Amino acid sequence: MNTNCLEGKRCPKCGHEDEILVYASMWVSLQDDGTDPFADSTKHCRGVEYDDYSGARCPKCGYEGTLDKWEIDWQPELGGDAP
Repeated sequence: MNTNCLEGKRCPKCGHEDEILVYASMWVSLQDDGTDPFADSTKHCRGVEYDDYSGARCPKCGYEGTLDKWEIDWQPELGGDAP
């Protein structure tokens, strides 16, 4: 049972609770040779941002939806169609 970031969350299709892939935003340094999220110039704005409406994917079954669909309290019984 999860007690931290994933508490109260599971895949609405297969019930997987160990991991959710989330589309998140973060500041990176964009330079001619690529990007660097750990550049000294980004230290004042380091962090990853996402919310309930961020895209999310189950790494086990491939279900995709917004992160709010992972809330156990809002899910129909597993086995039916995912929202």
